[in-house]
Amino acid sequence: MKDNQNQTQVVSEQQDYIKSNFLISSKYKSTLLENKIMAISLSHMAEAVEDSDSGAVISRIKASEIMKMLNKKGGSFYDQLKAAAESMTGKSICMEDRDREVFDFISVIIRATYKDGIFSIEYNPHIKKYIKNIRQNFTILNLPTMLDFKSVYSFRLYELLKSKAYRPKNSKVQGNTYRIEFLLSELKLDLGVVNADSDKVKRALKSNGGKIPDYDKAVDIAPDKMFSAWQDFKRYVLNTAIEEINEKTEIVVEYDTVKAGKGGKVYQINFLVTFKDDEDAKAKGLSDEEKEGIIDEIYDMLNGKLKMKDVKAVAAAADYNIKKVEKAYEAAEKSKHIKNLTGYLISAVTEGYELIEMEDKAAASKKRKKKNSFNDIMETDYDVSEIEKLIIANGD
Repeated sequence: MKDNQNQTQVVSEQQDYIKSNFLISSKYKSTLLENKIMAISLSHMAEAVEDSDSGAVISRIKASEIMKMLNKKGGSFYDQLKAAAESMTGKSICMEDRDREVFDFISVIIRATYKDGIFSIEYNPHIKKYIKNIRQNFTILNLPTMLDFKSVYSFRLYELLKSKAYRPKNSKVQGNTYRIEFLLSELKLDLGVVNADSDKVKRALKSNGGKIPDYDKAVDIAPDKMFSAWQDFKRYVLNTAIEEINEKTEIVVEYDTVKAGKGGKVYQINFLVTFKDDEDAKAKGLSDEEKEGIIDEIYDMLNGKLKMKDVKAVAAAADYNIKKVEKAYEAAEKSKHIKNLTGYLISAVTEGYELIEMEDKAAASKKRKKKNSFNDIMETDYDVSEIEKLIIANGD
């Protein structure tokens, strides 16, 4: 109970919440109100209870709180909430992990109830691991930012890009800029421009033996779709969403397209996502749970080259600024002077060495053979006691 209370306090103070990347990458069509209600529900997940019989996770929120957060007034909200509840419980979504070639169709919300001023959402027990006590593969989202979006496409595109920008497999262009690629057909399904819940689309998505579905086929046969022409999709979906994201969030988004075939038909969109916020300042306010998530991301990024205790040491030395660790690791991958990766990364994130400076110092150190030189860090074991102090100082 104490942990849940602490998590609730963190959410209320920082107004951040956690959403599984598995859910973010789901294919579904939904309204902006539905997405915002789920965001509010996920921000209250520490208070959610589990039904002892069914195993369903139940989130209960005062309707007055939802109205206040969404700036809604008057009796019409009851009808809006009812319509959203009906839609949320009447659909299944496709959850997918492209890296592992896995997808799953499932109903996320199996019941939504309003009584005595309380709105209750009952989540399918099969997705419990994606909504409660999430330890890895998640994205931290800011609730006020998500509730401020005026377009459902802005909401969905932002969380999609945010969830992918930190992944090691994505190409980092320079500094805080990341390149993220989407097939146009897949993006339309992700944003809900094409309804993935129709029977025809479901059959098309399931017809590839459990591997990556044929998105082009699914979009072509979909009975429920909008903005089929590229120019319409570009104007009313893509550009509108990007304009709002650039104005209201910590990222700046640009894109270009890839064309093929007769007439140069657009089939792929390449996004450039640049973070404009101060990562160091952001890291100072991280909760223990958020730090654990960053540690897991760093461990995955390093491809198991370090033990978990060493990863924790690197994370602590970097003040949990994952971009610092990424930069240091990129340098490490190119350097030929490293014999102690942990020592190298810790030195890089704390002393701010660039690749050339690191190599020059290492080479010069070999010539001078001075004690405690940079070369000593590269070739000898690091001081375990000092690293333990680093971890303790950072609250781990």
